Order: sequence, then C-alpha cells, then structure tokens
Amino acid sequence: MDLDRPLNQQDLAAQFQSLVTEEELLIDTRTGWLDTGWHTSAESVRDAGISVSVILPGDEQICRNNYGEVIKHSIPMIFNKKYGMENWRELKGNLIAPEGLIDYDEDTGATWR
Repeated sequence: MDLDRPLNQQDLAAQFQSLVTEEELLIDTRTGWLDTGWHTSAESVRDAGISVSVILPGDEQICRNNYGEVIKHSIPMIFNKKYGMENWRELKGNLIAPEGLIDYDEDTGATWR
C-alpha cells in the first residue's frame, strides 16, 4: 500500500479485507457479546478449558539446569485428554510434551500437530 500519508485503521482494515477470499468469509465468527446489538446475553467468549504449562522436549535439558529457563520456555496449552496429557512427565510444575506432538513458531505460537 503506497499512500502519501500515514496509515490509519481504515487503511489497515481495507488491506486486510482485500486479502480475504469469499470462502474464508463463510466461517461463522459471530459472538454473543459483539454481534447481538442492543440485546446481549451472558455467554462465554471462548471455549472452556484448563490451561497448563508445557515444555517442549527440545527445551527439557536447559530447563532442568536453570529454573529461569523454565519460565522462558513454558507454553500455555489447553489440557486435553485426547493427547494423553495426564500421563506426560512433569518438570517443575510443567508438563513435558512428547516429541513431535506440538509445533512451535516464535511468531505464531504453539499448535497441535
């Protein structure tokens, strides 16, 4: 976007909208507290879940040697029995993920494989 002025929110929204395909717009992103107008009802704004701190297996050794590293490397994830998390090993109050189960990117965060 090449403008002869500073960008504003409207410019950013227009640019973002130009990147979205019609297919992507079919995803239901409505929420009870934003999209019901003057009549809102009490609803959860996200899915219920218990968050736990997870350490990736590649970070385990450095975390064992230094508690400060545990804080730096812990990743909040929603507890899910589907992945057998109740049986994962633990390190200083954090669960250690099995190899290959979680993808982590510094910019986008952690996702399940």
